[in-house]
Amino acid sequence: MAARHEEITEKLRRAIDREDYAVGSPLPTEADLAARYGISRGTGRQAVAALTVEVLQRSPQGLRRVTLTSRHSQSLPSCAALAGG
Repeated sequence: MAARHEEITEKLRRAIDREDYAVGSPLPTEADLAARYGISRGTGRQAVAALTVEVLQRSPQGLRRVTLTSRHSQSLPSCAALAGG
């Protein structure tokens, strides 16, 4: 059985893939996640931190986390262009 933060991470990942959160749009805050899923803010923080590792969002210091990209929006040609190829 997956840890609760992993379940929330997967829900956020699917929402990003469905483009419920468009590129540049803010993700829910830890408090929003806690209220929505009945979890602690720490669990919400872990869930969002996992997305950071996947480079699906960024969090400039002092600002809300925003969506960078959905996994399926990165086509092979665009990834190659970013790599300089």
